[in-house]
Amino acid sequence: MLEGFDFGALAMDKQLKGTLEPLKRYNALEVPASYFAEAMQRLRERYLNVPLDAVLHPLSSFGVARVAVATYQAISGAGKTFASWPEMVDNVIPFIKGEEEKSEREPLKIWGTLVDGRIRDAAKPVITAQCIRVPASDGHMAAVFVSFDRKPERAQILDAWRAFVGKPQTLGLPSAPTPFLTYFEDDARPQTRLDRDLGRGMGVSIGRLRSDALFDYRFVCLSHNTVRGAAGGAILTAELLKAEGYLAAK
Repeated sequence: MLEGFDFGALAMDKQLKGTLEPLKRYNALEVPASYFAEAMQRLRERYLNVPLDAVLHPLSSFGVARVAVATYQAISGAGKTFASWPEMVDNVIPFIKGEEEKSEREPLKIWGTLVDGRIRDAAKPVITAQCIRVPASDGHMAAVFVSFDRKPERAQILDAWRAFVGKPQTLGLPSAPTPFLTYFEDDARPQTRLDRDLGRGMGVSIGRLRSDALFDYRFVCLSHNTVRGAAGGAILTAELLKAEGYLAAK
């Protein structure tokens, strides 16, 4: 589960029309890609979980029921560098204020429905999260454990990830990574330093999919928090708004 940032721009906001007009804050969202305008209304909180939502959404046909996730988040997620936060060198902090609560709540908003102009959270999956700050400059990794209503075969999960195409890819937007999701068969991947820049920092990488003793499956995933989760995500949002007709010409 990766944190994003608040990229509301007043100049752009004045160009929005229809249901997007009241929004002052938005970020890129490729899942679910089928109803971008409604999904944009859900992103009213400061943070957005990027890779967890991205890797679970293609599996929704199997009924994602329970999720346990431990995230390992880079220091740039706190707006820091090693120069400004020397205490993080050779150190791990097992607490990020407010992040676990948001990580458990926000996916349910994204997968929820709009009823009378208000968000009705999805009832499932049940999510429990633990978020840890680690000594990496950029790139957030998540160790994910998941159970389904209808347990798929491992090959079905891999096929779903490989086949998934979001609206930004369908529209051929300049900042959209192709592919959006990349699975590594190498057990030592993804790695933060090697793979956070996948797709110019806009892709999500996955690895180590295997059976679990308590859940159906477990795996790891990685995304670049300051590109996909922040600046790059804001640019992709602008591209998608333009392609969908939400930005008027001056």
